Amino acid sequence: MMNLVRARRARAISEVAADRVAAQKRAPSWLGFEREPPQKWLERIEELRRLWQTAQAEEMLAEFKRRFPDHPLPLALR
Repeated sequence: MMNLVRARRARAISEVAADRVAAQKRAPSWLGFEREPPQKWLERIEELRRLWQTAQAEEMLAEFKRRFPDHPLPLALR
C-alpha cells in the first residue's frame, strides 16, 4: 500500500515538473501582437480574462504596460 502511495506521489510530482517545463517553453501570450495597436492588445487581454485564462491575461497585460507605459487602461484592467 505504501509503495502505491509513493508511486502516485512521484507521478504527481513528475507531472507538475513536466507542466512547468512546458509552460516555460510555450510562446508568450502576446506573440503575434507586436505590431498591433494598443486597443487590440486591450481587447485580447479582456477576452483572455473572459475565458478565465488569467495567467495569460496577466502576462499580456504586463507586456502591454512595458510597451505602452503611457497608454490609459480601462477600469476593468487596473
